[in-house]
Amino acid sequence: MKQEITRSELETVSNKILVTNRWNIIYNCVHFACDVWNTVADKRVMPFFYPPVARLQIRVKGDGEL
Repeated sequence: MKQEITRSELETVSNKILVTNRWNIIYNCVHFACDVWNTVADKRVMPFFYPPVARLQIRVKGDGEL
């Protein structure tokens, strides 16, 4: 999926990245990516910890490409 964002939204995304400093079996790279995406996205992605589930959501909600 892709989305154009404003300068203000870019600052929001950057701040989310800077303040997110945790990692465990549930909060992993997929959860982090979904959280960052969801800070400004029109189409939200539920942050499941299992990558294939997140990928399926993106396929269904996005343009079908991955």
